[in-house]
Amino acid sequence: YVYEGVIKTGEHYAPEPNAKPGDPKYADINGDGLITPADQKDLGNTSPHYIAALGNNFSYKGFGLSIFFQGAFAYDLYNMNALVLESTTGAAALNRFVPGVNENTSVPREGYFLSQYGGYVNSRFVQNASYVRLKSASFSYTVPPSVFTKTPIIRGLTVYAEGQNLLTFTSYKGTDPEENVHSGLALNAQGGYSGSNTGAGLDFGGFPAFRTFILGLKLSIH
Repeated sequence: YVYEGVIKTGEHYAPEPNAKPGDPKYADINGDGLITPADQKDLGNTSPHYIAALGNNFSYKGFGLSIFFQGAFAYDLYNMNALVLESTTGAAALNRFVPGVNENTSVPREGYFLSQYGGYVNSRFVQNASYVRLKSASFSYTVPPSVFTKTPIIRGLTVYAEGQNLLTFTSYKGTDPEENVHSGLALNAQGGYSGSNTGAGLDFGGFPAFRTFILGLKLSIH
């Protein structure tokens, strides 16, 4: 459903006859005067239309640098984490609708999710998840072999530092734009949620990619 804000105090929105002030307001797409499944529309793409990667290795006088970028473009995620936080104790709850106190807001009232219209999947939480990420980078220095000509055991030594998931460039507001499947929920045709292990496009409770760092030595011996 297409989200159009919240029902204000004193407003009667005919397509949602049982709505209370602060409930979500959805667009009556087909103009029949009621919010029904016929008012649903495509909200985005759960799979990237384009993916890309770029890697390269650089070397200079014993120094080495390797980088690898990856990206995905033209796809969307349903940020259910934001929905849960907004409905409970997230920062967005501070701006929720309160009759006569805070009505100039797009955040529905407290407890709206359990109302008749609260659980509808809608455009409010569909977000562009396109991203570019520096997936990995490593920097190394190889000690010249001549240093070990008089060393009976050591043949070579390389010192290196490596990192993964170092930088991410995205407008997505969730924890990780790579999160694209949750094993417990899927969006169903009625605009709600159902059990599934193929819930593509739903970001809910998944772990973000960890940023990791490694320092190491590569030692060659006779």
